[in-house]
Amino acid sequence: MIEILQRRLDMNLKLLHSFQEDHRLTIILELETKSTACPYCGHFSTRPHSSYIRSVHDLPIHDQEITLIIHLHKWFCDQKSCLQAEKVCHRLHMPASHDTLLNLIKNTEIQSDHENSPFCSH
Repeated sequence: MIEILQRRLDMNLKLLHSFQEDHRLTIILELETKSTACPYCGHFSTRPHSSYIRSVHDLPIHDQEITLIIHLHKWFCDQKSCLQAEKVCHRLHMPASHDTLLNLIKNTEIQSDHENSPFCSH
């Protein structure tokens, strides 16, 4: 059954592991992509942000419950016109547009003060 499922998988899905317990088949997959479109503006991003795991309980096949565990990635959107940054500002009660926040972040030169930093060992 795994061989049949593997042939029908999306070409970006990689089968990592599968195991069977009683009447349940668990399949662990990873979505291997180098970029993806931002769900807010549609701009393609190639900068990974983080990853998460999604669990999907599918309909039974041949009296076996199917569970898909999928490892997915989140991406940064660097498009200046993306409205998601404006939503973050609104949640932080900052009266700023999305362009303002992105420009501030990108144009700020951060200098480290190692002597007074609580994050550096002395």
